[in-house]
Amino acid sequence: MAYNKTVMPKKIEIKDASSLDIAILLSQLEEGSPIQLVQRGKPKVVLIKFRYYQAMLQKLEDLEDILAAREAFAAPNSEVLTLEEYEQHRKAKVHR
Repeated sequence: MAYNKTVMPKKIEIKDASSLDIAILLSQLEEGSPIQLVQRGKPKVVLIKFRYYQAMLQKLEDLEDILAAREAFAAPNSEVLTLEEYEQHRKAKVHR
């Protein structure tokens, strides 16, 4: 199940969050509505269903695999790297 992009996240001030019933928050999450905890109007934390979190991680991994494949196809034929060398090269690029 994918996250519903059309649902605007509900915003709750962190200072007000302690007075809220956790069951109500969980109910809103079950409906697919993310919840933003904000501090002085600035987003600090987003609560989403664990299933959506797992799906986002899977999509991120898939996108990283696609990027790695594109980079591999774009590399000159003479350039051959082991998987370990590629991962080190990739990490160095990401952390720049």
